[in-house]
Amino acid sequence: MVGLDGNNYYCDLISLGKLPHGKQESQHESESDTKQNTMNGKLPVRLLTLLLLPLAVSMHAGADDSPSPNILLIQADDLGYSDLGIHGSTIIRTPHLDQLGEESMRFEHYYVHPLCAPTRASLLTGRHFWRVGVHGVHGGTDFMNLEHKTLAEVLAAAGYRTGMWGKWHSGKTDGYFPWDRGFEEAYMARLYVYQDNPGLLNGQPAPVKGWTPAVLTDLAVDFMQRTSDQPFFAYVSYLSPHGPWTAPAEYVAPYRQDGFGEHPSTLYGMITHLDHHIGRLLQAVDELGLRKSTLVIFMSDNGPSRRVKGQPVTDEEWLERVRPLELRGHKSSIHENGIRSPLFIRWGDRLKSGVNPQLLCVMDILPTLAELAGTTAPADLDGTSFARLLRTPAADWPDRKLVFTSAVPKLPQGMSKQQVPLEKARMRAHDQLLMLRSQEEKFIKKGEHAELYHISSDVREQNNRIAGNLELARQRRALLDHWFEETLAAPGSFSRPVMWVGLDGKATTHIPAYCVAETRGGLKNGSHSLNNWNQAGDTAVYHLDVKTAGSYAVGIEFGEMIPADMQVEVALAGRQTVCTAADGESSGLMISQERLSAAAGRNQLSVKLLTSLEQPKSMQSLELRREPGKER
Repeated sequence: MVGLDGNNYYCDLISLGKLPHGKQESQHESESDTKQNTMNGKLPVRLLTLLLLPLAVSMHAGADDSPSPNILLIQADDLGYSDLGIHGSTIIRTPHLDQLGEESMRFEHYYVHPLCAPTRASLLTGRHFWRVGVHGVHGGTDFMNLEHKTLAEVLAAAGYRTGMWGKWHSGKTDGYFPWDRGFEEAYMARLYVYQDNPGLLNGQPAPVKGWTPAVLTDLAVDFMQRTSDQPFFAYVSYLSPHGPWTAPAEYVAPYRQDGFGEHPSTLYGMITHLDHHIGRLLQAVDELGLRKSTLVIFMSDNGPSRRVKGQPVTDEEWLERVRPLELRGHKSSIHENGIRSPLFIRWGDRLKSGVNPQLLCVMDILPTLAELAGTTAPADLDGTSFARLLRTPAADWPDRKLVFTSAVPKLPQGMSKQQVPLEKARMRAHDQLLMLRSQEEKFIKKGEHAELYHISSDVREQNNRIAGNLELARQRRALLDHWFEETLAAPGSFSRPVMWVGLDGKATTHIPAYCVAETRGGLKNGSHSLNNWNQAGDTAVYHLDVKTAGSYAVGIEFGEMIPADMQVEVALAGRQTVCTAADGESSGLMISQERLSAAAGRNQLSVKLLTSLEQPKSMQSLELRREPGKER
């Protein structure tokens, strides 16, 4: 974004070289390049983290006899259950994950959600994602309500050092960033940039050099090296193998030599490249002497993607990938291949390796880790601690009935997700795609359609048994409808984000336009912008929580050049001002003519178009800048 002073909103303050490690990869800098970067003002990862977070370098004192384990949570993105050799793949080479699986307690009935942001919301809060405001992956629907404590906040309160590196798809404005939600150190990577990632480290621009999986691993290893005598929670959230598929040439070449096509070879090489760096991460745990005291968890966030833009695979290539299990579905589906995830848990020699058949879900992770850490989880979670299964694999476990849903709610005719907010009063349980999973069965319903599968004997979901079980279907449908009605009525469900203004005394607050709370007129909310500003009266309303009172100037950025006579009214706390084009038609920037005063607390900001336009415009963002010395 262009700031009110004409400067770029994001500017490269510092550039990082990569940490040398083990096997060198193509397009990585050499050690001499790293030294040269340091001389030129580009800092390597280790030096940057030491500068930003001056922590004493030490081993984890007394780690092996600590009652609270270190926690290393590793998450892949779009990795399928069948992509691992330990789950039957004869194509993709994953030696490190296969070894971790052999050393772990493996839960073969562990379920996540159909898409990334929903799974991450449930992982971090222990609740169904709709209940915490998440109901999609873009356009502000991926922001987790700020009222809910995260896993990082729970563990930090229990004395853990907390860090995360990689994909954060849970909100990207003040208050929602990972460093605002319990992580004392966080590197938020730019999504799906696999080389020279221009990410943010604790809110500061920190573009890195090299392959992103290597850098995320380096940062996590560096964090573990710098922990003091407190236990740590390290969350390594890899972007791979989400599209676009890409990997160093030396990882792709073996699959091409095996006769696979260009796109499958690139995908398989990407997974093997990910496996290599997970191997480095696990090796670091051993080299630091932390194996006995560190609980390692590995999981994915949803099933494999069937289609990636510009990288098509044939039906035959897809079937090659999902064999031998041939699970039904894919990413975005609530069938097995859309939501079944690996779950490997290793804790030195304290856990018995092998397969555990009990039914678990992603919402169970937070209460489980809270119990193992010796602390109390928040109340009213949807998940259940399975710590007793880790201690005693044969412990009693209830035949649970877990609810899974589509990532995005199904809307009635005439209602669009581009309209904000969703009209909850018009949403009906009957329309929703819902699934009820018990240990043995899976029941799916949408509208009048229903499916029933006996998963223990029909894992491919080929034999729909609904015709002979109509009474059971009626009961299951009633239970799911009741669950949806309760979720719909829950405070904060399907909600829009609240923008924090002046957090920690910041003078400038950036608001993505798509975080709008209410639209009027012909506006249509998009994935990354608020669109169709066209007719006078088109209005967007934003919910604010002002953390620092003061007098604020308002800037608005559109994605296109705007006419010189375009005018927009901005209202805040009962006062209005007009925004006009800053540079005529040379840019899309508008600036308010006057500042608006806001007291601390909840408020709302409205933006109304005063002049009709010949061509519709797309708003990208807003910026509120407080006048120095005007805090109240």
